Amino acid sequence: QVQQLPRVTCSTPQGAFYLLLDVSAYMGRLCDDVAIADDITFCKLLLRQQHVATVAGSAFGLPGTIRLSFAASDEDLQEGVKRIKTWLQHLH
Repeated sequence: QVQQLPRVTCSTPQGAFYLLLDVSAYMGRLCDDVAIADDITFCKLLLRQQHVATVAGSAFGLPGTIRLSFAASDEDLQEGVKRIKTWLQHLH
């Protein structure tokens, strides 16, 4: 389902329980008149508006990415990805 997120690419996990999603295509876009300047802003807005917690990739030296844990139930993961997709579709 992550592969269906518009303008987002995903690295293949290397034995870990998280994915790194490249969301750099959304840098500079607007969310309720707030410019998404970086991955930290992206994560904060996603949490505030869709209640999906992610970690900014810049914390790991990978700016423009977000870290998404998949150590959760399938239902929770599907709901989280659905919320991310809905949110991305409304960014200007």
